[in-house]
Amino acid sequence: MPPIQKPQKMQITPKTKKTPREIEEVEEIVEKAEPIFIRLDKFEESVKIFEKVKEQITEMSSLLEDIRQIRDEEEQELGYWEQELKQIKDKIDKVDKDIFSMLE
Repeated sequence: MPPIQKPQKMQITPKTKKTPREIEEVEEIVEKAEPIFIRLDKFEESVKIFEKVKEQITEMSSLLEDIRQIRDEEEQELGYWEQELKQIKDKIDKVDKDIFSMLE
């Protein structure tokens, strides 16, 4: 009987991922980026505009909340009117049934 051979170990080499050329170009540009200089008056103007936008967003949120509250109050009022109308209708139907049905 021939001797049993040990199995050979296989070596697996990891595959390396290639980075797309466009990404490499962008990475190079970012690495070479230098400080950006802007005029102080332009920066201050941008800050003012940004603050104004924030104020407007806050105001819009407040107005939206007010509108929701008004809508809820209107819904409650409409519900009350519907109840009143139903009660009046029920009373008229009762009168119609009790009084006018005897005339026929």
